[in-house]
Amino acid sequence: MVEYEDELDLLAAVVTDGGEGEGRARIQLYDNQSGQLLRRAALHEPWDETFRHDLFFEKDTIVHLEQKNTTFCCHVYKLS
Repeated sequence: MVEYEDELDLLAAVVTDGGEGEGRARIQLYDNQSGQLLRRAALHEPWDETFRHDLFFEKDTIVHLEQKNTTFCCHVYKLS
């Protein structure tokens, strides 16, 4: 999954461990102008590629919304 955040001019890529079903994932944040990797953040919740995922960014906060069938989960990460 790749997301672009226009206000921060960041490109975010979600990298999974490639396992079947629920696996581990991390977000990698890149400067959109230079392509330089700025930050990595491991996600604590399992990542299932078959479900819908949305990412939102605000300065030092990442919000991960996950839709599992009819259930929604919201995970908030504060980057330090």
